[in-house]
Amino acid sequence: MHPQRNHLLFAFLVWLSSFVHAQAQTPTVSLTVSNALSCSQLSATLTAATSCTGGVSYRFTGPNDFVLETTSPVVSVTVDGEYTVVASNTATGCTATRSATLTSTLHPDYLPLVDLYRSTNGPNWTNNSGWLINCEPCSGWYGIVCWRNQVVFLDLDNNQLKGTLPSSLHQLKTTTSFWFAQNQLQGNIPASLTLCQNMVSLRLNGNQLVGIIPAGVTSLTGLNWLDLSENQLTGIIPQDIDNLTNLGGINLEGNQLTGTVPVGLTALTRLDILRLGDNQLTGPIPSGFGKDGKQMQQFLLQNNRLTGPLPADLGNLTDISYYST
Repeated sequence: MHPQRNHLLFAFLVWLSSFVHAQAQTPTVSLTVSNALSCSQLSATLTAATSCTGGVSYRFTGPNDFVLETTSPVVSVTVDGEYTVVASNTATGCTATRSATLTSTLHPDYLPLVDLYRSTNGPNWTNNSGWLINCEPCSGWYGIVCWRNQVVFLDLDNNQLKGTLPSSLHQLKTTTSFWFAQNQLQGNIPASLTLCQNMVSLRLNGNQLVGIIPAGVTSLTGLNWLDLSENQLTGIIPQDIDNLTNLGGINLEGNQLTGTVPVGLTALTRLDILRLGDNQLTGPIPSGFGKDGKQMQQFLLQNNRLTGPLPADLGNLTDISYYST
């Protein structure tokens, strides 16, 4: 054989041997899902298996910002969607990644409603008719109104709810009204609740809620009614509340709110009811509530620490039924 051909053949064999060796050494990891989510199986197990050896660690990520770092290759999850695992051994530099999808046959609103039931003492509600008897919230669960098999209205006012609101409520993506007034709810208002961009009405009045009004509430541009009265809320009223251009009524009475009356409230042309009494608000009442022919039915700011003269344009509110400063 020609010497040059021998040289080329030898070079090819060396390359092929290196390639096969590299392929054999490429780290791998598999990720298997035990089952789909269903009414009879509300959780699933993810199992990773890797060619990395020694002290392997696993980083699982998934829906709703799920992150878990562990030395166990097995995790339990309850939300459908795509999950990814990274298996690694930092000492050897071995790293491998794999993804898998967990499917679900559950109604999309089922799991967050189960969270609500369990975190607010559902078995002892005044009326829990239908709840958890089946896996279809639109099939007779008390307080739920559906449209096209989607939960759009949740009315559990005065129903002996006791406990905290779960952070998973934001998964009720089609729900427009959350009514939990006159119960025994405690803890903070979940910041995640303000991710419900279809929200039109929020009633949490008459509970024992503490903490601040979540700043994200001003991103709910479709909100028409906000009632957080008769709780133990502290902090200020969000100053960018003028983002709520559809707001028709706001009731924050009977809390421990401080700071000033936001000037942005005067820019809300649809605002018909303003109740901020029995707080610790300071400073002047901003002018503008009675400008440009705007009318209001209720304007209540009594029992605060407000100072300064009353704005002259308040005299233009001739249709007002309840007025107190």
